[in-house]
Amino acid sequence: MSKSKEFTSNVEEFISENSGEAVKRITDFVEGSETVDQVKKLAKDANEFVQKNPWTAVVGALVIGFLLGSAGKRRN
Repeated sequence: MSKSKEFTSNVEEFISENSGEAVKRITDFVEGSETVDQVKKLAKDANEFVQKNPWTAVVGALVIGFLLGSAGKRRN
């Protein structure tokens, strides 16, 4: 077996053995993360605001869209 094939085989074996552990670590980190809780709270607060003030949300979205469109148009 050539060295490159042996190396590739070793890398594939390492990845297959360790990928499950990496996914588990990332999942544990994200689920226990304070940031995820903050984002969920922010999304809940935004949803409540839009339901209580729909026209304010619509006008705000229009203004933001106009500003982003204007900024993008200037770059071209």
